Amino acid sequence: MAIDDTGTSGPQRAIALTAVLLLAAGTLAVGYKLWLKPQSEQELVAQTGAPSQYRTTVHVALDSFSGYAPLRTVAFADALRHDGIKLELHDDKADYKARLAGLAQGKSQFAVFPLDAYLTAGHAAQAWPASVVAVLDETVGADAVVAGPAVKNVADLDDPAARLVLTPGSPSELLARVLLAHFSLGRLPANWLEPADGAAQVYARFRADPKTAKKAYVLWEPYVSKAVHDGAHVLLDSGKVKGMIIDTLVVERRFLSEHPDVVEQVVAAWLRTVHAASLTPDGLATLVADDAKAAGEPLTAAQARQLAAGVHWKNTLENYAHFGLQDGVAGRGDHLEDAIDRVVRVLVTTHALAADPLPGRASTILFPGALKAMKERGFHPGKALAVMPGPGAGTAGLDSATVLAKVTEPAPVPALAPAAWAALQAVGTMRVEPIEFTRGTADLSIQAQRDLDDIVGHLDTLPAYYLRVEGHARAAGDADENLKLAQARADAVVQYLLLRHVVPERVHALAVPPSSAEGEAQSVSFVLGTPPY
Repeated sequence: MAIDDTGTSGPQRAIALTAVLLLAAGTLAVGYKLWLKPQSEQELVAQTGAPSQYRTTVHVALDSFSGYAPLRTVAFADALRHDGIKLELHDDKADYKARLAGLAQGKSQFAVFPLDAYLTAGHAAQAWPASVVAVLDETVGADAVVAGPAVKNVADLDDPAARLVLTPGSPSELLARVLLAHFSLGRLPANWLEPADGAAQVYARFRADPKTAKKAYVLWEPYVSKAVHDGAHVLLDSGKVKGMIIDTLVVERRFLSEHPDVVEQVVAAWLRTVHAASLTPDGLATLVADDAKAAGEPLTAAQARQLAAGVHWKNTLENYAHFGLQDGVAGRGDHLEDAIDRVVRVLVTTHALAADPLPGRASTILFPGALKAMKERGFHPGKALAVMPGPGAGTAGLDSATVLAKVTEPAPVPALAPAAWAALQAVGTMRVEPIEFTRGTADLSIQAQRDLDDIVGHLDTLPAYYLRVEGHARAAGDADENLKLAQARADAVVQYLLLRHVVPERVHALAVPPSSAEGEAQSVSFVLGTPPY
C-alpha cells in the first residue's frame, strides 16, 4: 500500500476528502433550508400576496352573559376593523381562573370581568396581570333572589333550616352575599349555599322543591321572570343594589403599556356601539334578542325587553366619573375605588375572602389613561375617535348631559306619610353591631357613632329601601318613661344619620313597646322596608 510522506494512505485520503465534501454539501443544504429557501419563499409570497388590512389582532376573553352582547355585534367588529384591528372572541364559559391565566400567559390581551370575580381570582392567583380600563355595565334587575310561600321576606331566612340555591362564582352569588352582608341573619347556618350549575338548574330546583322549603333561589333573566310566573316572589333584586354587580373591561398590563392607541380604540368602539343601540327605544332589547338568537337561545320580544331593562350599560360620562375624570356625576357613576371597597367589605363579611386582597392598593388595578386621552381629544360616542388632537379638542363647551347621553341615577324614594311608616312592609333587619347608649340616656357613644357610619354605607348600597329606626327600652320600671327613652334613642340615631347626609325621606324614628329582652333594652334596631303594594 502506498504511503505518502504524511503517513496517510491513498484510501484514507479518499475517505477524508469524501467527508469534507459531505460536510460542505450538508452545510450548503442546511443554509439553503434555513436561509435561501425561506428568503425565496418570502419573496414569492410578497410578490403574489397582499398586505393585511389589519395592523394588529386583539383577543378578548368573555362569556355568554347578555350584558356583553355589544362585544359580539357586527357593529363592534366593524368599528375595530375600520381602525385596522382584528377581533377574536374566546368564550371560556365564565371560567375566571382560566380567564386570568390567559391574560398572564399572553393568550388574550383583553378580558371582561365582574369586579368581584377579578378581585377573587386575582387573590387566589396572587397576581393582577391586567388593569381595568373601562366599566361596561351594571346589573340593575337582571339578577334576583326569589322565594316561594315559606319565605315571605328576607327575615324568614334567619333560620337554621334555610338555604340559598345559586350558581357559585356567578354575579348572582355576589347578590346573595350582599343580602347576607346587609341583613341580620344570625341563625342562617354556615353551609347556607346550595350549589347549582346555572340559572336553568336553579329554576328547576325551585320548581321541584316542596313549597314548604325554607329556601331562596338566586337567578338571572329570563329565569327570574319564569320563576315569578310560577308563583315566586322577589326578595331582593339587583335593581335595589347600587354599585356592586359591575362588569369591567381589563387589559393585560404589557399590552396596555405598549399599545395604548389600540386600547383607546377598543374602548371607543364599545362606547359607540352601546350609544348607537340606545338611540332607538328598543335598540338595546333588539341587540340582546339578536345575541340570544345567534347563541341558539331565542327570546321573545318581552323577554328581551325585560333582560335589557335589567342591565345598565355605562355611557361615556359615567365612565369618566368612575375613573375620577368627571365631577358632578351622581348615581351610578361613583369612583371605582369606592366600588372596590364596597365589594371587598361584602366578600370579607360573608367569608368569601379572609381579608382585603388589595389593602390600600385598589388603584393599582385601575388605569384611567385611555379614557383620559379620549376625554382630552373631545371623544363623542356618536362620531369616530379623533386619533390626533386638533383645533377644538377637549370637552369644554359640550353639553355633557345631552351630548354624552343621559346618566342613570337611582330614583329618589318619595316621602311617606306618618301612617305609611307604620304600615311599612318589612324586608328584613339590617345587619349592624348593637348601638351603644349611656345607661338610661339617649346619648350615643363614640363607638355607636362609628357603627352608624357603617349604616350610611349600607344605605348607599341599598338606595331603594326605607329605614325605620326602632328604639327599645327596658320593660321594668315606668312604662311611659321607658317609651319616651325608646323614642329619644331612635330620634338620636336618626339625627346622626341626617348629619351624615342620609336624605330625611328615607328614615323614620319610632318607639316600640318595651321588651323584656335585655339585649334589645339597650339598643335600637334598623328595619329596611318598602311600602305595601
